[in-house]
Amino acid sequence: MRPCCFFEEKLGSVATHSLPDVVEGEEFRKLRRELVTGELRPNCRSCSARPLIDRGAFEKKLFGYLESERQRLGPPIAKG
Repeated sequence: MRPCCFFEEKLGSVATHSLPDVVEGEEFRKLRRELVTGELRPNCRSCSARPLIDRGAFEKKLFGYLESERQRLGPPIAKG
């Protein structure tokens, strides 16, 4: 499975895992961290679709998603 049509590497397979397992798996989490921090891998840095995506709209959508996930999962469990 690839996160977009321009992305060359596969980040998981729905042939061997469920879609939620792939999307919430470590490879997709790593990609989301890269997108949030701006530490993009080469194929994202040189993506021809980048000019088509409004950064402010992307950030708003991303942070909205993260907030909904935080609410869905509840507060983190304290380690100690």
